[in-house]
Amino acid sequence: MSGHTRALRRRQMKRRRDQFQNEDIRKNMGTTSALILTHVLSRLARNSNTMTYKAFRKRR
Repeated sequence: MSGHTRALRRRQMKRRRDQFQNEDIRKNMGTTSALILTHVLSRLARNSNTMTYKAFRKRR
């Protein structure tokens, strides 16, 4: 039972966190999207050029 309740609680926490993140994104859409874009691009830049394109296409 304890394990089950723990899983349930974890699921609720995750849902709550997702809700908060969504609210934040809605609040300041431009900045968050720009940050995410820059982060993704910087991460892709580390890979080889051929990989970056494939990964980028997959992400979008």
